[in-house]
Amino acid sequence: MLKTRRILTVLSVFAFVFVHFSLASAQIRTVLVSPVPNDPVASGTALRNALAAIPSPSSTNRWLLKIEPGIYEMQSNSLQMRSWVDIEGSGIGVTIIRANSNSFNINTVLGASDAELRMLTVEATGGPSVGVGLVAAMRNTQGSPRVSKVKFLTQAVNSDAWGMVNVSTAPKIEDCEFNVSGTRTNSGVTFSGTVVGARSSIVRSKIAVAWGSTNYGVFMSVTQTLNEMQDTQIDVTGGPLTLGIFASPVGGWQSNETLTLRNVVINSAQGGLASAGIWLDQGTTVNLDINNSKILGQFSPSATGIYQGGLAPIILRFSRVAGQTKTVDSAQNVSIAFTDLVGGPVIVAGWLGCMALIDENGIFYPNTCPN
Repeated sequence: MLKTRRILTVLSVFAFVFVHFSLASAQIRTVLVSPVPNDPVASGTALRNALAAIPSPSSTNRWLLKIEPGIYEMQSNSLQMRSWVDIEGSGIGVTIIRANSNSFNINTVLGASDAELRMLTVEATGGPSVGVGLVAAMRNTQGSPRVSKVKFLTQAVNSDAWGMVNVSTAPKIEDCEFNVSGTRTNSGVTFSGTVVGARSSIVRSKIAVAWGSTNYGVFMSVTQTLNEMQDTQIDVTGGPLTLGIFASPVGGWQSNETLTLRNVVINSAQGGLASAGIWLDQGTTVNLDINNSKILGQFSPSATGIYQGGLAPIILRFSRVAGQTKTVDSAQNVSIAFTDLVGGPVIVAGWLGCMALIDENGIFYPNTCPN
């Protein structure tokens, strides 16, 4: 009797292990990509082929492309995302998708709607030896992916360097890092073109841009796609011009929306000519709603905290703004409360309301602005 019970127990354990193993192995909508040992180029080809071979992804037939640790070299090609296929690496700095080329235009990853890119590093390096090109780690053109836990690294030679380029798209960016450097125009995240309905957000991320002739943390033109930034830091340093957030009317500005900043730090510094934390050019219409944030333009011959050239208001609460030349310069109404203003004066063409402010000398202003 005891022997029979032991046999039944062994069989039960075996059955449980077999069923558990079978369930764990039955990954009918997961494709695993492994690197080719000591061959990043072949690994990149295998990655592109695996993604292209996924059959008929759709809203009812979603897929996961899982990438093992390794370097996947695209050279002058791009990894084109597909809708309804999420791409997941094995971790930042562990799975690396890279494009290193002398091409005029380098785009390591091309985004798609209804898909997510996560848990990996995307790199773009190079540029043409003759002429000026564009080097971008990721480009989204009329496709709005979700991007989470991704590090973007762009280093350009004789070319403009961009971390992420968004053309008529509205991606969701969460827990990401952008590192961009080059000798020409550099931008961490760029938005251009119009988008109907959808809007972008940048949450819990870091953007570092340095040493170009012009450096932008976030660049917006034509319309305002980005309307929310939270728990994010932007550092823009070096070169003649540094701008943390910049809006340009080139192409004809077409929107009137609010950009909400919560717990955001913008440090724009060491511009050889000028630095500004936020610069919204004349002809744009971006309403600023800033709370619990630091907006710093500093260590430059001309240093401005916030410049509002468009006909849109500024609401500033519980924050710190620094600019040796001007702390706030606006063509429209401004409301500032419970905020430190460090450096130059507040210059406002419209209505100005100030309450409970402190200047760089620790002087308290209960209902006026520092001179």
